[in-house]
Amino acid sequence: MKKAELRERPRFYFALPRLVASQLGGNADRTEDNWVEANIVGGAIHLICYAFAAHVLLDGLPLWAQAALLIPVAFLVWICWLIVLHINSVLIRLLRAAGLIRDLSNARAQSVLLGMVTTAFAFYLVENGSWLALLGIAWVAAVALNLLAAAILVVAEALDPARE
Repeated sequence: MKKAELRERPRFYFALPRLVASQLGGNADRTEDNWVEANIVGGAIHLICYAFAAHVLLDGLPLWAQAALLIPVAFLVWICWLIVLHINSVLIRLLRAAGLIRDLSNARAQSVLLGMVTTAFAFYLVENGSWLALLGIAWVAAVALNLLAAAILVVAEALDPARE
């Protein structure tokens, strides 16, 4: 494959890297094929949720008890994710039946709901002021930058007459 063809292929799902790619002459179209991007964001989501659960469940316990319960909390978070994903799927079905999210795919709707939950957990971490607040601040900053990049991409697309 030629360099020009590689540069023209969509490479990112999130708006911030798509905006950067477009400024560097690349393609700003969305794709779900970026394994690295998906795993970084997925890992960040799990880290925020795990930090939230650990803070809520283990705060106030002695350090030895906190250390001993970190693995059981990880298992509990995994079980809770299964429940949250099921609740989200039911909520998406209800929203579709009400005609509210017709143009949004199930995967995108699930991503939006999970992003909202994770952002709420991040705000909790920021509000409670432990060293875990740094994780929350990083997440909230990344979400804010991504939303700003999405707005810039929408405006740029509307102003560019060459785009279809």
